[in-house]
Amino acid sequence: NSKVKVTPINCTFSVESLFHKLQGTPMKYIKGLIVLVICISTNALAAETPKKLTPFVENVLTHVILHEFGHAMFREFEIPILGNEEVQADSFATFYTVRHFNQRAYDIVSARAKSWFVEDSENSFQDFSGEHPLDIRRGYQVMCWVYGAEPNALGDSIQWLNFSDRDLADCRDTGADQIDSWNKVLPNRDTVVKSRINVIFGEGPYKKVVKKSRLFEKLAQHFRGYPWPETITLHFDHCSEGASWNRHKRRILICDNHVERFFEQETKLEQVKLVAN
Repeated sequence: NSKVKVTPINCTFSVESLFHKLQGTPMKYIKGLIVLVICISTNALAAETPKKLTPFVENVLTHVILHEFGHAMFREFEIPILGNEEVQADSFATFYTVRHFNQRAYDIVSARAKSWFVEDSENSFQDFSGEHPLDIRRGYQVMCWVYGAEPNALGDSIQWLNFSDRDLADCRDTGADQIDSWNKVLPNRDTVVKSRINVIFGEGPYKKVVKKSRLFEKLAQHFRGYPWPETITLHFDHCSEGASWNRHKRRILICDNHVERFFEQETKLEQVKLVAN
């Protein structure tokens, strides 16, 4: 097999150097045009990329990362999985938000719920065979849990969901059960312990804005308080696989297509005036 050498494209050049790229043989002219088109496309994409994460996007992304950390903790600390693992990871993310980010708990969980509601509205086909529950079900479920954990503080905040009185009573029972259960099975967190959790950023249009938010580093620092048996990698990259935990590589991967989609979802929610609820 022959090896192909890939040379990175440098999009930093002056007008004179651009003129030089388009001179000479037809092949050199074609190569110059290709470079020009790629650079114009890259710069246009960069110009459209938001300068910073909005509160909505950061909140959704926080819950997503916590969900993946849930998968990681199940495996690394041998926490029993007694049902659908995706539901258990949603439960972990919601519990963890209430426990450790209490002042932002409602904002984080409600943002994720609204994100799921948008995704549900966009799906013309419902997949009942997949491992993930339906998006609309996931949204209502995490809102039930967060209300059940803080019923006195959040009673008025969830009226837009139209839970019945019976639903709210069930949520209060379920929320308390969830908190009690997680407190029993999770390992102790020690702020002195500094286990290794590496944060990696791949190249891509959203690298700068996500890195600037320091969200990944802040969450990684929080989870370094657990005595992880092996090094965990929190990896943000330019890809289209969404979010995942790889047990063999011990890696949480968050793709930037997730971030792009969350920005798009926020725009849709603003059109129906649901972001602020």
